[in-house]
Amino acid sequence: VRVSDEFVTAARAATSAMEAFEEEEEEDHDDDKEDNASYSRREPQYGAQRIRQTARSFSVVRGDATWPSAAFRERLERYVERVDELCATFNVALSRVLANRFLGVHDDYVALNAGTGSNRVLRAMYYPDAAAENHCVGYVGIAAHTDYELYTVIFETSPGLELRSHRDQPWRRPSSSGESVVVILAGDALEFISGGAFPAAQHRVPRLPHRRTSLVFFQPLNDDVRLAPLPLRTPQQRRSRRKASRRRRDHLPLEADARVCPPEHRTQLEHILA
Repeated sequence: VRVSDEFVTAARAATSAMEAFEEEEEEDHDDDKEDNASYSRREPQYGAQRIRQTARSFSVVRGDATWPSAAFRERLERYVERVDELCATFNVALSRVLANRFLGVHDDYVALNAGTGSNRVLRAMYYPDAAAENHCVGYVGIAAHTDYELYTVIFETSPGLELRSHRDQPWRRPSSSGESVVVILAGDALEFISGGAFPAAQHRVPRLPHRRTSLVFFQPLNDDVRLAPLPLRTPQQRRSRRKASRRRRDHLPLEADARVCPPEHRTQLEHILA
């Protein structure tokens, strides 16, 4: 999705703030120090596969964060404002796509059901270059996964994000890239309410030879929305859904656990917390 100059300006300011913050953390880092609950230096393992990751992140939960400085907060919150504007437009477009396929969906369906609470998160991600992390042999940037939410908006300062729709497909970079483009990925919630018509996008970031910063905005449904398939418009579409459900195992992430195969009628919040 192409974005405005104002969006790009806000994104550049936010990524620069994250890079400056990371440089300060690199100089002052103490493994025993836990003075910022919003900052994660490294996720040492990912799931049962024990995949080690180099990504570092600062999470902003709609005004609830341990801010390192007023300037850092101002830049990230300004970016959130730009993302809010983008999401408002995208929510209408997504509602219209869903309305063509499902009963009871109107132009403000997504806007009315999109979450505004504590699970709506902006995560600023910093990936050091491989040369700077020589001790991290065998690590990746971020391991392959799908996101819990309805969709995810990703801005990246340099290429690194890789995608695939099926487990047997090769990984690929988004067809469009650059600072004037953001990537919007379908999440688990969109896959569940669409009955598999819009599969959650598997994605990852490999270990890179260059430094990279990204801004990842997670848009969930409201906490109490049930992740049950919406009613289809025609019998033919219902038959297509049954076929899609039989093929669903091809869309599953590498670890097919309760998170990606939720019991029917689990809510968005229950799925995130599972």
